[in-house]
Amino acid sequence: MSESIELRTKRLVRELLTVHLDPFLILLAEEGVAVADQRRRMDALVRALLDVGVDDTLSDGGRPVPVMTDLSQSPPSIRLHKKLIDNVDDSELLLAFQQPVSEILGISQVGVGLVLQSRDDRKLKSLTNKAARQLGGDRVHLTQIPAIVEQRMSLFEERLSDFAEQFGDSVFLLLSGMDDFTEKLKRAKRGWPDWSVVERSSFMKGAVEEIGVAVEGLEDAPDPAALVELCWESLALSPQSFLRHAAQKLRAEQSRVDVEQALLKLARIVDEESGELTGQLQEWSAYGELANAWSELFREEQRALAFAPGRRSTPPVSVFGLPLQTMRLCEPDSLPWDAPLLSWSMREHNALRDLLVGMRRSLAETLPNSHGEICDITTKSDEKPLQVAVADSALQVQVVAGEHSLPDNYDELLARALQANHQAMLRQFERLEASQRKRLLQTLRSAYGGYFGEAKAVWDRRFQAWQKWDEREAFTILCTEVRHVLGAQVIFDPFQDPRESQLRMVPTFTVIVPRPEDTDRTMLHVPLAALRNTFQDTPVRVRVVEVFDDTDQCIWGGDLDVTLQTVEEHKTETVLKSIENDSVRLLVYESLMSTGRIG
Repeated sequence: MSESIELRTKRLVRELLTVHLDPFLILLAEEGVAVADQRRRMDALVRALLDVGVDDTLSDGGRPVPVMTDLSQSPPSIRLHKKLIDNVDDSELLLAFQQPVSEILGISQVGVGLVLQSRDDRKLKSLTNKAARQLGGDRVHLTQIPAIVEQRMSLFEERLSDFAEQFGDSVFLLLSGMDDFTEKLKRAKRGWPDWSVVERSSFMKGAVEEIGVAVEGLEDAPDPAALVELCWESLALSPQSFLRHAAQKLRAEQSRVDVEQALLKLARIVDEESGELTGQLQEWSAYGELANAWSELFREEQRALAFAPGRRSTPPVSVFGLPLQTMRLCEPDSLPWDAPLLSWSMREHNALRDLLVGMRRSLAETLPNSHGEICDITTKSDEKPLQVAVADSALQVQVVAGEHSLPDNYDELLARALQANHQAMLRQFERLEASQRKRLLQTLRSAYGGYFGEAKAVWDRRFQAWQKWDEREAFTILCTEVRHVLGAQVIFDPFQDPRESQLRMVPTFTVIVPRPEDTDRTMLHVPLAALRNTFQDTPVRVRVVEVFDDTDQCIWGGDLDVTLQTVEEHKTETVLKSIENDSVRLLVYESLMSTGRIG
């Protein structure tokens, strides 16, 4: 569900109050506005922003307008036209406040527009500090704006309750002395105070004690003082800047806290419907260059895979995740691969970007190719393991020159068949002894270099950290990564038979073929690249998986070995007509159904 215009407006107002108010105060001072008037105008603006309304229709002299300001009210009224602004992006919607801010503050729209065009709070803060030094002392600070102090203290109370709920037991916080503390802030003639300025106050000491009660006895909770400090610091930072700061602080403490989980909890608190909880790398402005480097490296890798099918999207990377898992990297040792990306320092961040750029350049001369969307296969799936039969169905295969229609829901059927088959393979893998599992993973890793040696640099990068992965995760990745070379249906299967855990000498290219209900035949495409690697002892295995609408368990319909010789037994004309996109079109059908099933 898309975010409503009301929620977007609320979120962007919160951003404006956090990021842009100090620059507006600088503009007021530069205009020579008296200190008392600066305070009055800014207070009116803040109260107007906190009460922004969204109307279905809005017009001026019969003409629809996107925004309207009424200065006759106290505080002034700001209204937005829902239909006119609903389809604009966040940056354009933020610029819709240019006119109201200019009118309420009585300053040039040009200056206001330049401030609103920048959403980088670090850059704006740097420019503001530089301008403030030039102005000297004749200007107003945020703590001198009553509406700002009231808004931030109200937010502090709200968020501190959320902190208690997320990190401990949900308790009612008294926060004794909050009114007195708020009044003291209003009398302070300075910028918004850092934690070091307020931490010794009786109010903050009381807040720390109350949070301590909420997290008492919870071993994985951060220190109560650290939680209150983070809550306070969140008031003056944008959600992204705050989460970066919190990540680095939590990592530096080197405590028992699970930093990744703590960051997810903090994100839920400060998210404000912004969508930043997803943590996708490309959505964070500070990681723009890193996101581009990652995307370009992956595209170069796909071009280096000579037989890569169709289009494949760049794997997502979450800033909350560990690069050891999300990027599958573990070298050089000087980088903290097992720490959330969000907690990396700027130096480490830049080093990672340069590393990815260097990897891409080393692949620059490889041949280009197209890519394809492929469903995920994971260790955790709701799909039950494949149910196997007492005896295989007697399957046969035929090269066909003409097309054969597939069910409309074929992609869904294939996804279920792949998941069920892999869950069964995981069971087989877990039955092996520890030494066998280790050797099997090494065999699977070596298979990529053996079959696709021309892409050695790709496998060296993608499997760099495989020995540090969880065994089930490593098995899953090493069995399924081949799909991104030979197609969505192809996996590596190291077992002789789906009913037992006996291993083959080398992993087998296995094509998973879903067969829907009331069908005795189905079409598949076997990559020529796989067939070229087949011999009598290492064929391509075709595995039929029966998928029924009225049951939640898929059933093994049998295996069939196919080699290049199998294809060559057909007429040359038929074979040539069956080739499409570097794959040969085959029809799999059964001549005799087995009876009896076992789980």
